Amino acid sequence: MADARKVAIKALSAVVTDSGFSNLVIDKYINEASLSSLDASFASALFYGTLERLKTVDYIIEKASGRKISKIDKECINVLRTAVYSIYYMDKVHDGAAVNEAVKLVKKTKKSFLSGFVNAVLRKISRERDSFLPSENDLEIYYSCDQSIVDSFVNDYGFSTAKEILENSLKNSETTLRINSLRIKDDEFLAKLDIQGLEYEYLGKNKVKLKKSGDIENNPLYKDGLFHVQSVVSSLCAEAVGAKKGDTVLDTCAAPGGKSFTMAELMQNEGTLISCDIHPHRVELIKKGTERLGITNIIPTLSDATNPTLDVKEFDEILCDVPCSGLGMLCEKPDIKYKKISNFEELPSLQYEILETSAKMLKSGGRLVYSTCTLRKVENECVTEKFINNNKEFEITSQKTYFPNEYGSGFFVSVIERR
Repeated sequence: MADARKVAIKALSAVVTDSGFSNLVIDKYINEASLSSLDASFASALFYGTLERLKTVDYIIEKASGRKISKIDKECINVLRTAVYSIYYMDKVHDGAAVNEAVKLVKKTKKSFLSGFVNAVLRKISRERDSFLPSENDLEIYYSCDQSIVDSFVNDYGFSTAKEILENSLKNSETTLRINSLRIKDDEFLAKLDIQGLEYEYLGKNKVKLKKSGDIENNPLYKDGLFHVQSVVSSLCAEAVGAKKGDTVLDTCAAPGGKSFTMAELMQNEGTLISCDIHPHRVELIKKGTERLGITNIIPTLSDATNPTLDVKEFDEILCDVPCSGLGMLCEKPDIKYKKISNFEELPSLQYEILETSAKMLKSGGRLVYSTCTLRKVENECVTEKFINNNKEFEITSQKTYFPNEYGSGFFVSVIERR
């Protein structure tokens, strides 16, 4: 597993030091190293696990070593981090193996003289592990999240709910599928999963949760367009739009297209669904998805949601799944936990602008869904309340915040209708 550890450490350095995107970085280094599937799984687990527990791991290292993280040499800090994660959180890795592998890796660097320091710190941690753990009530350190994000959750929902949100951020993300009803019935699809020997849980109409996902994109069922990957809450959001056979529908911020695909299936591939994104390469993702799934009523369109240039001017239903801080997706994207709330200050005004602009294209009696994958009230309820206050001909008919303990991800869905 030495090469797998090196890949995990290299990827961690790229994310922590160079602010790379976690999923892109680990995939890149795994491919470059040509790891076996077993080693790739270990490298990925070690990388993501260390990243999602980074503040906790750093706290333990500082307490055991008596040194600030900033004072520990860059050549060995990520070796230490991955080893500490292994000791505390990887039951199948023996403490001794984690220590020995870390020491070997440091010896192979230009700072081999630091191997003694690494050995001493890790053996001390292994011997006295419980004495270095933070309190569960220190939410920032125990759940490894920037204090400003912790404060945001506590201010919006109280300490207990904030703790539940953060606790769920440390659970394994789930892979759920939306069965393509245009091509196959649910029972037929499940039979094909059985033939492949995949473990799954059927969640009800068109929804399946895989126990182990494997290589999704190379699965024959994926290539045949029999499903697309979509979280349960994303499916529920798309269903809330109420798109029907023959309707004219707009998805303002659609890429990579999952909710558009679900709506098209609900429309039985009849009517018109304009799926927009501001970036050409993301519009191309929508196009490729429609081709794979055999969807013909989606029109992938390059358009700015704040200033749309569309041939169609009125829609029966509109989905505004707006850009957001993504704080409902912490278990899928652990690097978000280390951002500052100040990074998201401009989002509510952008979200409101998209909602206001989109609403002008909704027919009388039409339905608009405003949604985010965040758990910040300033991006959710505050935006919809402001909109309703400024547009008296609209009303909110339903509004719900989905917390991660329900379906694995946090989501906000507001259904707004034009009287």
